[in-house]
Amino acid sequence: PVQRAMDGLVKDGIVEGWPGRGSFLTKDLIERPRKLAQAGLIFYGSRHLFFSTAYLMEIFQGIMTKAEDLGVDVHIFSIKSEGRVTEKDIEASGVDGLLLLGVANDAYLAEVARGQLPMVVLDYRTLAVPCDCVAVENAGAAARVVEHLAGLGHRRIAYLDGFSTDTLQPGDPLIETSDVRERRDGYLESMRRLGLGSFITVFGIPPSGAQDAALAAAAHLARAPDAPTAVVTYDTGMARTLFAVLSQAGLRVPEQCSLAAVAGAGDAQLGALTCTHNRVRFAEMGRRGVELLAERRSSGRPNEPLAAPVGSDSVLGNTSAAPLQRTGKGA
Repeated sequence: PVQRAMDGLVKDGIVEGWPGRGSFLTKDLIERPRKLAQAGLIFYGSRHLFFSTAYLMEIFQGIMTKAEDLGVDVHIFSIKSEGRVTEKDIEASGVDGLLLLGVANDAYLAEVARGQLPMVVLDYRTLAVPCDCVAVENAGAAARVVEHLAGLGHRRIAYLDGFSTDTLQPGDPLIETSDVRERRDGYLESMRRLGLGSFITVFGIPPSGAQDAALAAAAHLARAPDAPTAVVTYDTGMARTLFAVLSQAGLRVPEQCSLAAVAGAGDAQLGALTCTHNRVRFAEMGRRGVELLAERRSSGRPNEPLAAPVGSDSVLGNTSAAPLQRTGKGA
């Protein structure tokens, strides 16, 4: 029986017999892990946006440094500049793994997932597609900002929402990404946990955009008798927009209203002031994305959506204690 088995292995070309020297394997019986050689980076916006936005460049820095460490080339696809990236485009490029940055469209992610390549989503968390998602740890970031303001004596703490657009749909409609939902939910949960649920105020983003949202918030802050004494914004960009509108309306920050943001990249200046916020480790997001993609190249995709949260560092800026209300009572 042993000889018959060996004869079969020789016939299949797996074993080669050498007279007087024995038998030797001619094929690997176990497939060796496949190495990531070229990653495709599919980006939701234009190349101009990509290379002119601070947090995106931090993510890209992380991607490129880790890619260089691992000997991986990176091919950039811009949805806004080049149009929808199809399976044919991906095949023609020769990439063997995909990073999708800021692509907040579950239908498109599912379409990409039907292909054979490993994929990792950056700066968005999908619950509908089995893949790795590397995104900001939003709930904790929002909680830290609300707790900081409450610790300064603020009770009337409002929230100014954020937004994104879906560049895969005609007209780039406004959408709620996972970041938008999770940061707002983090604010709401924190306010309720701190016993401030009755003071919840959320300024949403109308179809006309962020500027009109800031104008509506400023009007409320200027006129309402029980106006909030602090506002948490979705990110530092929204904080700058609101600060400009408040300054034009003659409302002083932070004397009349403190501003803080859930998250941001780099230094966040509001005129001569520094915005209190969580500085996200965006470069870490890029590095972790490449690491996961290299791992998935050999291990295969997960069977469910997996989250790899990226942390942040608290930056305490020019927030102040709660001012007196117009009635003369504490805020």
